[in-house]
Amino acid sequence: MFKDLKQFVTSLTHSDIKASIELLSDDIVVPEKSEEFEQFSVQGNLIIDSLITKHIKNISIHFNGNLDNLQESSFEHQKSSIIHNQLELLSEPIDISVGCSVFGFEFALPRTLPSSVNSRVFKLKYDITAFIIFEDDTKLTKKLSVNVYNNYLLPHRGIRECYYENSGMIKDLIEWELIFATRLFNVGDYVNFIFNIKPKKGVIISAVAAKIIQNSLIYPSSSNSDNSAEEGSKPTTQAISQDSYYITNKQSDSILNFNLPISSKHPINGKPALVPTMETQYFEIGHRIQIQLDYTSLKDNSMKVCNLLIPIGITNNSKNFELNELLPNYENFDVNSTVLPARELPPIYSI
Repeated sequence: MFKDLKQFVTSLTHSDIKASIELLSDDIVVPEKSEEFEQFSVQGNLIIDSLITKHIKNISIHFNGNLDNLQESSFEHQKSSIIHNQLELLSEPIDISVGCSVFGFEFALPRTLPSSVNSRVFKLKYDITAFIIFEDDTKLTKKLSVNVYNNYLLPHRGIRECYYENSGMIKDLIEWELIFATRLFNVGDYVNFIFNIKPKKGVIISAVAAKIIQNSLIYPSSSNSDNSAEEGSKPTTQAISQDSYYITNKQSDSILNFNLPISSKHPINGKPALVPTMETQYFEIGHRIQIQLDYTSLKDNSMKVCNLLIPIGITNNSKNFELNELLPNYENFDVNSTVLPARELPPIYSI
Protein backbone atom coordinates (compact mmCIF):
# COMPACT_ATOMS: atom_id res chain seq x y z
CA MET A 1 0.00 0.00 0.00
CA PHE A 2 2.85 2.38 0.88
CA LYS A 3 4.49 1.58 -2.47
CA ASP A 4 1.26 2.37 -4.36
CA LEU A 5 0.87 5.63 -2.42
CA LYS A 6 4.47 6.61 -3.21
CA GLN A 7 3.93 5.94 -6.93
CA PHE A 8 0.73 8.03 -6.82
CA VAL A 9 2.51 10.96 -5.16
CA THR A 10 5.37 10.67 -7.65
CA SER A 11 2.98 10.81 -10.60
CA LEU A 12 1.39 13.95 -9.17
CA THR A 13 4.82 15.50 -8.64
CA HIS A 14 5.88 14.81 -12.23
CA SER A 15 2.65 15.98 -13.84
CA ASP A 16 4.08 19.51 -13.95
CA ILE A 17 7.28 18.51 -15.75
CA LYS A 18 7.95 16.74 -19.04
CA ALA A 19 11.13 15.56 -20.74
CA SER A 20 12.10 14.60 -24.29
CA ILE A 21 15.27 13.48 -26.07
CA GLU A 22 16.23 14.69 -29.53
CA LEU A 23 19.20 13.69 -31.70
CA LEU A 24 20.69 15.69 -34.55
CA SER A 25 19.43 12.99 -36.93
CA ASP A 26 16.61 10.46 -36.66
CA ASP A 27 18.99 7.51 -37.12
CA ILE A 28 22.57 6.84 -36.09
CA VAL A 29 24.75 6.21 -39.16
CA VAL A 30 28.16 4.81 -38.24
CA PRO A 31 31.11 6.11 -40.32
CA GLU A 32 33.90 3.85 -41.53
CA LYS A 33 36.64 2.91 -39.06
CA SER A 34 40.15 4.11 -39.90
CA GLU A 35 43.62 4.07 -38.36
CA GLU A 36 43.07 7.66 -37.26
CA PHE A 37 39.53 7.37 -35.92
CA GLU A 38 38.09 4.45 -33.95
CA GLN A 39 35.15 6.38 -32.51
CA PHE A 40 32.47 8.75 -33.74
CA SER A 41 30.17 11.29 -32.15
CA VAL A 42 26.45 11.13 -31.46
CA GLN A 43 24.97 14.39 -30.23
CA GLY A 44 21.60 15.38 -28.94
CA ASN A 45 19.61 17.41 -26.45
CA LEU A 46 17.61 16.57 -23.35
CA ILE A 47 14.71 19.01 -23.23
CA ILE A 48 12.94 19.59 -19.91
CA ASP A 49 9.67 21.54 -19.95
CA SER A 50 8.49 22.56 -16.48
CA LEU A 51 5.42 24.45 -15.25
CA ILE A 52 7.09 25.33 -11.94
CA THR A 53 10.59 25.93 -10.61
CA LYS A 54 12.27 22.59 -9.88
CA HIS A 55 15.39 21.58 -7.97
CA ILE A 56 17.30 18.82 -9.78
CA LYS A 57 20.02 16.84 -8.02
CA ASN A 58 21.30 14.81 -10.94
CA ILE A 59 20.81 14.09 -14.65
CA SER A 60 22.39 11.10 -16.37
CA ILE A 61 22.12 9.91 -19.98
CA HIS A 62 22.65 6.25 -20.88
CA PHE A 63 23.26 4.68 -24.30
CA ASN A 64 22.45 0.95 -24.30
CA GLY A 65 22.61 -1.83 -26.85
CA ASN A 66 21.04 -5.19 -25.96
CA LEU A 67 21.13 -8.42 -27.94
CA ASP A 68 18.16 -10.76 -27.48
CA ASN A 69 18.83 -14.31 -28.71
CA LEU A 70 15.53 -15.84 -29.89
CA GLN A 71 16.83 -19.10 -31.38
CA GLU A 72 14.32 -21.90 -31.10
CA SER A 73 17.01 -24.30 -29.87
CA SER A 74 17.35 -22.27 -26.68
CA PHE A 75 15.15 -23.23 -23.75
CA GLU A 76 14.89 -19.60 -22.80
CA HIS A 77 15.75 -16.33 -24.44
CA GLN A 78 19.29 -15.16 -23.80
CA LYS A 79 19.88 -11.45 -23.41
CA SER A 80 23.23 -9.72 -23.27
CA SER A 81 24.47 -6.15 -23.28
CA ILE A 82 26.91 -5.24 -26.03
CA ILE A 83 27.39 -1.59 -25.08
CA HIS A 84 26.61 0.72 -22.17
CA ASN A 85 27.79 4.33 -22.09
CA GLN A 86 26.83 6.77 -19.37
CA LEU A 87 27.12 10.54 -19.10
CA GLU A 88 26.56 12.75 -16.05
CA LEU A 89 25.15 16.06 -17.26
CA LEU A 90 25.31 17.89 -13.92
CA SER A 91 28.39 18.53 -11.80
CA GLU A 92 26.20 19.98 -9.03
CA PRO A 93 22.46 20.38 -8.27
CA ILE A 94 20.60 23.13 -10.11
CA ASP A 95 17.24 24.86 -10.14
CA ILE A 96 15.39 24.97 -13.43
CA SER A 97 12.94 27.79 -14.00
CA VAL A 98 9.51 27.70 -15.56
CA GLY A 99 9.67 26.95 -19.26
CA CYS A 100 12.00 24.96 -21.45
CA SER A 101 15.53 23.99 -20.39
CA VAL A 102 17.92 22.33 -22.84
CA PHE A 103 20.88 20.14 -21.88
CA GLY A 104 23.23 19.09 -24.66
CA PHE A 105 25.05 15.77 -24.61
CA GLU A 106 27.54 13.86 -26.73
CA PHE A 107 28.44 10.17 -26.80
CA ALA A 108 31.68 8.77 -28.18
CA LEU A 109 30.74 5.41 -29.71
CA PRO A 110 32.89 2.77 -31.44
CA ARG A 111 32.86 2.62 -35.23
CA THR A 112 32.48 -1.15 -34.89
CA LEU A 113 28.96 -0.67 -33.49
CA PRO A 114 26.70 -3.23 -35.28
CA SER A 115 23.52 -2.27 -37.10
CA SER A 116 20.16 -2.71 -35.38
CA VAL A 117 18.65 -6.15 -35.99
CA ASN A 118 15.03 -7.30 -35.93
CA SER A 119 14.57 -10.92 -37.00
CA ARG A 120 13.09 -14.16 -35.72
CA VAL A 121 16.58 -15.40 -34.79
CA PHE A 122 17.71 -12.47 -32.67
CA LYS A 123 17.13 -8.79 -32.03
CA LEU A 124 19.65 -6.04 -31.40
CA LYS A 125 18.07 -2.86 -30.07
CA TYR A 126 19.54 0.46 -29.00
CA ASP A 127 18.06 3.13 -26.77
CA ILE A 128 19.03 6.36 -25.06
CA THR A 129 17.61 6.84 -21.57
CA ALA A 130 17.63 9.96 -19.42
CA PHE A 131 17.32 9.74 -15.62
CA ILE A 132 16.34 12.97 -13.86
CA ILE A 133 16.56 12.88 -10.04
CA PHE A 134 14.80 15.60 -8.05
CA GLU A 135 15.40 17.06 -4.60
CA ASP A 136 13.07 14.54 -2.91
CA ASP A 137 14.88 11.64 -4.66
CA THR A 138 11.95 10.99 -6.98
CA LYS A 139 12.95 10.13 -10.51
CA LEU A 140 11.71 10.99 -14.00
CA THR A 141 12.79 8.61 -16.77
CA LYS A 142 12.64 9.21 -20.52
CA LYS A 143 13.67 6.62 -23.14
CA LEU A 144 14.26 7.04 -26.87
CA SER A 145 14.67 4.01 -29.15
CA VAL A 146 17.15 4.59 -31.98
CA ASN A 147 18.12 2.71 -35.13
CA VAL A 148 21.80 2.17 -35.90
CA TYR A 149 23.12 1.59 -39.43
CA ASN A 150 26.67 0.40 -40.08
CA ASN A 151 27.43 -0.58 -43.68
CA TYR A 152 31.16 -1.07 -43.02
CA LEU A 153 31.05 -4.43 -41.22
CA LEU A 154 30.45 -6.37 -44.44
CA PRO A 155 33.45 -8.65 -45.14
CA HIS A 156 35.15 -8.64 -48.57
CA ARG A 157 33.09 -5.64 -49.65
CA GLY A 158 35.54 -4.55 -52.36
CA ILE A 159 35.60 -7.97 -53.99
CA ARG A 160 31.83 -8.39 -53.96
CA GLU A 161 31.21 -5.02 -55.56
CA CYS A 162 33.00 -6.18 -58.71
CA TYR A 163 31.87 -8.16 -61.74
CA TYR A 164 32.00 -11.90 -61.02
CA GLU A 165 32.20 -14.85 -63.39
CA ASN A 166 32.83 -18.50 -62.60
CA SER A 167 32.46 -21.86 -64.34
CA GLY A 168 32.97 -25.55 -63.73
CA MET A 169 31.90 -29.13 -64.40
CA ILE A 170 29.55 -31.36 -62.39
CA LYS A 171 30.96 -34.92 -62.33
CA ASP A 172 32.04 -34.57 -65.96
CA LEU A 173 28.34 -34.51 -66.91
CA ILE A 174 27.21 -30.87 -66.89
CA GLU A 175 29.15 -27.72 -67.74
CA TRP A 176 28.01 -24.60 -65.93
CA GLU A 177 28.80 -20.88 -65.99
CA LEU A 178 27.76 -18.07 -63.61
CA ILE A 179 27.73 -14.35 -64.40
CA PHE A 180 27.07 -11.62 -61.80
CA ALA A 181 27.33 -7.91 -62.59
CA THR A 182 27.94 -7.52 -58.85
CA ARG A 183 27.59 -9.65 -55.74
CA LEU A 184 26.76 -6.73 -53.45
CA PHE A 185 23.07 -5.90 -53.15
CA ASN A 186 20.83 -3.53 -51.19
CA VAL A 187 17.72 -4.45 -49.26
CA GLY A 188 14.82 -4.02 -51.67
CA ASP A 189 16.89 -4.91 -54.74
CA TYR A 190 16.81 -8.07 -56.84
CA VAL A 191 19.71 -10.50 -57.05
CA ASN A 192 20.12 -10.78 -60.82
CA PHE A 193 22.49 -13.28 -62.39
CA ILE A 194 22.84 -15.54 -65.43
CA PHE A 195 23.31 -19.29 -65.11
CA ASN A 196 24.34 -21.20 -68.23
CA ILE A 197 24.18 -25.01 -68.26
CA LYS A 198 25.36 -27.45 -70.94
CA PRO A 199 24.49 -31.09 -70.23
CA LYS A 200 26.49 -33.73 -72.05
CA LYS A 201 24.87 -36.46 -74.10
CA GLY A 202 22.88 -38.86 -71.96
CA VAL A 203 22.17 -36.30 -69.20
CA ILE A 204 18.69 -34.88 -68.56
CA ILE A 205 18.20 -31.75 -66.43
CA SER A 206 14.68 -31.49 -65.02
CA ALA A 207 14.80 -28.44 -62.75
CA VAL A 208 17.07 -25.65 -61.50
CA ALA A 209 16.25 -23.69 -58.34
CA ALA A 210 18.06 -20.77 -56.74
CA LYS A 211 17.71 -19.54 -53.15
CA ILE A 212 19.18 -16.81 -51.01
CA ILE A 213 20.39 -18.54 -47.86
CA GLN A 214 21.01 -16.56 -44.68
CA ASN A 215 23.27 -17.98 -41.95
CA SER A 216 23.08 -16.40 -38.49
CA LEU A 217 25.67 -17.28 -35.85
CA ILE A 218 25.55 -15.76 -32.36
CA TYR A 219 28.73 -16.27 -30.38
CA PRO A 220 28.19 -17.81 -26.94
CA SER A 221 30.58 -15.41 -25.24
CA SER A 222 30.74 -11.82 -26.39
CA SER A 223 33.77 -11.19 -24.16
CA ASN A 224 35.95 -13.53 -26.21
CA SER A 225 37.93 -11.62 -28.84
CA ASP A 226 38.26 -14.78 -30.97
CA ASN A 227 34.66 -15.96 -30.92
CA SER A 228 34.95 -17.60 -34.31
CA ALA A 229 37.07 -20.35 -32.77
CA GLU A 230 34.61 -21.27 -30.03
CA GLU A 231 33.22 -24.77 -30.10
CA GLY A 232 29.51 -25.53 -29.92
CA SER A 233 28.45 -22.55 -32.01
CA LYS A 234 25.84 -23.61 -34.54
CA PRO A 235 24.50 -21.23 -37.19
CA THR A 236 20.81 -20.86 -37.93
CA THR A 237 20.04 -21.24 -41.64
CA GLN A 238 16.95 -19.95 -43.43
CA ALA A 239 15.92 -19.32 -47.03
CA ILE A 240 14.77 -15.74 -47.54
CA SER A 241 14.09 -15.81 -51.31
CA GLN A 242 13.66 -18.43 -54.04
CA ASP A 243 13.25 -18.74 -57.83
CA SER A 244 12.89 -21.92 -59.93
CA TYR A 245 13.07 -23.06 -63.54
CA TYR A 246 11.67 -26.30 -64.93
CA ILE A 247 13.55 -27.26 -68.07
CA THR A 248 11.29 -28.12 -71.04
CA ASN A 249 13.91 -29.24 -73.55
CA LYS A 250 15.75 -31.30 -70.97
CA GLN A 251 18.86 -32.29 -72.91
CA SER A 252 19.68 -28.95 -74.56
CA ASP A 253 21.82 -26.05 -73.42
CA SER A 254 19.98 -23.49 -71.29
CA ILE A 255 20.56 -19.84 -70.39
CA LEU A 256 18.67 -19.01 -67.20
CA ASN A 257 18.15 -15.48 -65.87
CA PHE A 258 17.44 -15.46 -62.14
CA ASN A 259 15.80 -12.58 -60.25
CA LEU A 260 15.66 -13.13 -56.50
CA PRO A 261 13.89 -10.37 -54.52
CA ILE A 262 15.62 -9.15 -51.37
CA SER A 263 12.90 -8.30 -48.87
CA SER A 264 13.25 -7.56 -45.17
CA LYS A 265 10.14 -9.71 -44.58
CA HIS A 266 9.86 -13.48 -44.82
CA PRO A 267 8.21 -14.43 -48.17
CA ILE A 268 5.66 -16.74 -46.47
CA ASN A 269 4.79 -15.46 -42.99
CA GLY A 270 5.71 -11.80 -43.54
CA LYS A 271 7.74 -11.62 -40.32
CA PRO A 272 11.12 -9.83 -40.14
CA ALA A 273 13.76 -12.19 -41.54
CA LEU A 274 16.55 -10.45 -43.42
CA VAL A 275 19.61 -9.14 -41.61
CA PRO A 276 22.36 -7.30 -43.55
CA THR A 277 25.63 -9.18 -44.06
CA MET A 278 28.12 -8.37 -41.28
CA GLU A 279 30.85 -9.77 -39.07
CA THR A 280 31.12 -8.49 -35.50
CA GLN A 281 32.63 -9.70 -32.24
CA TYR A 282 29.12 -10.66 -31.08
CA PHE A 283 27.60 -12.38 -34.11
CA GLU A 284 28.07 -13.14 -37.79
CA ILE A 285 25.52 -12.88 -40.61
CA GLY A 286 26.37 -14.40 -43.99
CA HIS A 287 24.48 -14.76 -47.28
CA ARG A 288 24.92 -17.20 -50.15
CA ILE A 289 23.15 -18.10 -53.35
CA GLN A 290 22.35 -21.81 -53.41
CA ILE A 291 21.73 -23.22 -56.90
CA GLN A 292 20.22 -26.71 -56.97
CA LEU A 293 20.26 -28.82 -60.14
CA ASP A 294 18.06 -31.91 -60.44
CA TYR A 295 19.34 -34.18 -63.20
CA THR A 296 19.31 -37.79 -64.39
CA SER A 297 22.12 -39.76 -65.98
CA LEU A 298 20.70 -42.20 -68.54
CA LYS A 299 23.80 -44.31 -68.13
CA ASP A 300 22.73 -45.58 -64.71
CA ASN A 301 19.16 -44.16 -64.80
CA SER A 302 19.56 -42.50 -61.42
CA MET A 303 18.25 -39.10 -60.34
CA LYS A 304 20.83 -36.86 -58.70
CA VAL A 305 20.98 -33.46 -57.05
CA CYS A 306 23.88 -31.01 -57.09
CA ASN A 307 24.19 -27.76 -55.11
CA LEU A 308 26.40 -24.79 -55.95
CA LEU A 309 27.06 -22.09 -53.32
CA ILE A 310 28.09 -18.51 -54.15
CA PRO A 311 28.80 -15.96 -51.37
CA ILE A 312 27.11 -12.56 -51.73
CA GLY A 313 26.75 -9.45 -49.59
CA ILE A 314 23.52 -7.67 -48.60
CA THR A 315 23.59 -4.20 -47.11
CA ASN A 316 21.22 -1.38 -46.20
CA ASN A 317 20.72 1.15 -48.94
CA SER A 318 23.61 3.52 -48.23
CA LYS A 319 22.12 6.15 -50.58
CA ASN A 320 19.51 6.85 -47.90
CA PHE A 321 22.14 7.53 -45.25
CA GLU A 322 24.57 10.06 -46.65
CA LEU A 323 26.56 11.36 -43.68
CA ASN A 324 27.24 14.69 -45.37
CA GLU A 325 23.49 15.32 -45.55
CA LEU A 326 22.78 14.27 -41.96
CA LEU A 327 25.58 16.15 -40.19
CA PRO A 328 26.25 19.91 -40.32
CA ASN A 329 29.61 21.28 -41.42
CA TYR A 330 30.96 22.63 -38.14
CA GLU A 331 33.72 24.58 -39.87
CA ASN A 332 31.03 27.00 -41.07
CA PHE A 333 30.13 28.02 -37.50
CA ASP A 334 31.95 30.40 -35.18
CA VAL A 335 32.87 29.24 -31.69
CA ASN A 336 30.20 31.46 -30.12
CA SER A 337 27.63 30.94 -32.86
CA THR A 338 23.99 31.01 -31.77
CA VAL A 339 23.02 28.83 -34.73
CA LEU A 340 24.23 25.66 -33.04
CA PRO A 341 21.80 23.92 -30.65
CA ALA A 342 22.31 24.67 -26.98
CA ARG A 343 25.60 23.36 -25.53
CA GLU A 344 26.31 21.35 -28.67
CA LEU A 345 29.93 20.31 -29.12
CA PRO A 346 31.85 19.76 -32.36
CA PRO A 347 31.94 16.04 -33.16
CA ILE A 348 34.93 13.94 -32.16
CA TYR A 349 35.76 12.99 -35.72
CA SER A 350 36.18 16.66 -36.73
CA ILE A 351 39.00 17.29 -34.27
